[in-house]
Amino acid sequence: MSTVMKNRARLVCVQCHGRKIKCDLEESADNTCAYCRRHSITCIRREGVRKRSTTTQRRPRKPSLTDSSSTDLRADISYAFSEGTPDIFAGNTDNPAYIGGHSVLQDGDYDHRMGPPTPGLPANPVAGGFTASVRLSILNATHAHTLPKPALRQALFDAFFTNLSYCFPIVGRADVESPGSSVLLQQAVCLAGSLMRQPNLPDSFPRAQAIYEKIKILICVNFEPNMLTVLKTLSLLTLWSPNPSHIVSLDGPWHATGSAVRLAVQMGMHKNSTYAGKSDRTCRRRLWWLLFASDCVLALIYGRLPALKRDDFDVLPLSEEDFDVVDMQARHFIADISLARIMGELAHKVSRNISPTQEETPIADLLTDWMADLHPDLQLYDKNGHRTAYQFPIVELHIQYFGAVILSQAMSCRFSKQWACSAACLIAANCIAGLYEEILYREQVCLLITMHSFWCLTAAIPLLYYKPDNEEMEAQRKESLGVLCSVIEQLNHRFGIAKTVAKKIKLLQREREDILAQKDAGLDGNALSGDSIVLQNTPPHQLTALFPQLQAWAVRRESGHQNSILDAISRTHFDNETHEVEMTVQWISEAPISAFDALGAPGFMDDFFSTGYLGDEMDFELEAMVPINSV
Repeated sequence: MSTVMKNRARLVCVQCHGRKIKCDLEESADNTCAYCRRHSITCIRREGVRKRSTTTQRRPRKPSLTDSSSTDLRADISYAFSEGTPDIFAGNTDNPAYIGGHSVLQDGDYDHRMGPPTPGLPANPVAGGFTASVRLSILNATHAHTLPKPALRQALFDAFFTNLSYCFPIVGRADVESPGSSVLLQQAVCLAGSLMRQPNLPDSFPRAQAIYEKIKILICVNFEPNMLTVLKTLSLLTLWSPNPSHIVSLDGPWHATGSAVRLAVQMGMHKNSTYAGKSDRTCRRRLWWLLFASDCVLALIYGRLPALKRDDFDVLPLSEEDFDVVDMQARHFIADISLARIMGELAHKVSRNISPTQEETPIADLLTDWMADLHPDLQLYDKNGHRTAYQFPIVELHIQYFGAVILSQAMSCRFSKQWACSAACLIAANCIAGLYEEILYREQVCLLITMHSFWCLTAAIPLLYYKPDNEEMEAQRKESLGVLCSVIEQLNHRFGIAKTVAKKIKLLQREREDILAQKDAGLDGNALSGDSIVLQNTPPHQLTALFPQLQAWAVRRESGHQNSILDAISRTHFDNETHEVEMTVQWISEAPISAFDALGAPGFMDDFFSTGYLGDEMDFELEAMVPINSV
């Protein structure tokens, strides 16, 4: 029994060949087969590898831009044409956009298929605005799709999952190490891992910058069809912050977070109902809350309007049920998101100039509740006031907490100049300096992300405006300030905001020296020893709530930190509770009205450097300004 073999089409597209369906590209007059036209995707000719022994006369097809100049380019992206890999130039038809029910555009029966192309409009509206030929040319010229060599790639993956995965529980090893993993997401994880390397290595910044540029190109040409993967990538781009904060830029955490939030809203992730039935529901929820937390923190740091308000979405708060494994990292992420929400409240109240009497729930109360609810695994001190074993994530979490305490004091006391030297501010500032000192000794400053420049400045403000009673405490003040300056010095190699912070601290230090020089000369008519004030703005019970370890310190009348300032506050706190002795502290009289004045109000970093900013040639050697005895 003989079988007549049909002539197979000599010209087929990638999509039809991969799906093993008949392709009519050879008979098409517009270089688009019926399948690709029906699904509104770019029709890419497949370059065959088998030679035909027989030929038949076929109607000549019209020349196409993708036939000649692009043929050689496609060879460099061979994986794009394998049968098991999605076409990277296909339209993204699996990501329908969210449209609110109140919009006239909303139609529950809407067919997402685009139908036949409209003359004058692109045939594939989701192709990034580029033709296939242009996109191939961009990739061939930039090699943006080329990953670091395997050994380096694995090292960068390990750096990310060892040091950053607790902050970004949205990417697992399987997402980047499995066959067929997203190239874009792999590049993003490599970027994050490269930022964890020692900044003094000669290739650290150039390597990270090269990876970042590749990511930007891949996003621009819509290389990744999965929008959830793009969203994860944007969240990782918040780690990249090379430019000073006074420069308007499309590169940095502010723009990356804003873009991610807009994309997430476009995907409907702000509506709790959109998570139902999703197999990756918990990952999506973690991703949404990560973006919201980033928006809150950046709004506080830069003094800008947040992209989201809590009333804008109805997604339920995170819980332990949102994690496959409930461990310290899961609890840390939940606590971190909760603390960021408090920072968002603080940013909102500052922007609205809300006074303490107008607050429904004072920020200090939110912070004390956060501390009271903190899981024992995340506590910095045990019930006896002793430091628990060092764990970097816990140290970093409490640096943010102590920084929020300082800013909450500044807001609640913004009409009282002694805010910077309140007991709460001095405790928090010295605790922050002590934690950074532990990080310095372990050579882990390279693990700090961009926002730590801001927390260093926040902790430096009370130390710059505090005038100790004796030489021992003055030496401690300088030592703590020196630790902060040393951290800023190292951050300066990676983050542009560190330059802004370095100059701000220098200016405040000069102001302090000028004020004290005037006092010594008796030019201001005040006592040479400075002004003594009674700190009545931080009640003892609130101090104990903000710093639970203070109670144990007060009982034994020392902090255990070998920090003379903390020891003095501990003894005074004990006397205050037992004998009702009010705490007195010296401060320099020209202290700022609020932290937001000290940080360059109203936009913290932005407005302060509107003019006269010194460029990269400025010397940022802060050690010459403040002696560092302990580092």
